[in-house]
Amino acid sequence: MAAQEPIVALGMVRDLEVYWTAQPPRGACELGGVYDGDREPAVITVRRYRNEKRNFFTCMHELGHHLFARDEAWQYEVLPKLGVHARRTEEKIVNDFAACLLIPDDEVERHLGPGVSARGIISMVEQTQASVTACCIRALQCPGERLIILSDEAGGIWWADSNGSPFSPGKKVHQPALLRAIERAAQDGGEYTLVGGDGSRAP
Repeated sequence: MAAQEPIVALGMVRDLEVYWTAQPPRGACELGGVYDGDREPAVITVRRYRNEKRNFFTCMHELGHHLFARDEAWQYEVLPKLGVHARRTEEKIVNDFAACLLIPDDEVERHLGPGVSARGIISMVEQTQASVTACCIRALQCPGERLIILSDEAGGIWWADSNGSPFSPGKKVHQPALLRAIERAAQDGGEYTLVGGDGSRAP
């Protein structure tokens, strides 16, 4: 149900309330949401953007934090062992969780079954309730090692992540090879495959 009606599905979680705001709530993550598990019932506060698919992803992301907060094994056994990596690890897992809720396996197979591609990700964005970021995350879960970068036409990176051995450059470092690929894609009908080049630059 979450894939078709994410907000309705969220409303069915009995020990959780959702509040919407026009501005980022205090302590919000970069998605614009925050989870407060110290209240009863627990509360998710989400900044509402015009992009509803982004709102859906944020809500499912915060739901993931809620489920972890209620999981004693995670809180008392797993998290202490993760140390300084605890927060980053939980953020990655709840992102994966949100993407899986919004994009079921059959949709992944339909759009990315022949192989992960930019066109397949775009098709998944257009035909599901999932945001671009959610679709990129789902593509990373497919077999194989890859780097996925979401950028604007000027080469500014909005989101980047990888699995396996490819290096993920993050969002802070200018990537000349990416900008050249974007320029070539504009000349070649909207698609260009970059092979080699000077690679991804590290911070």
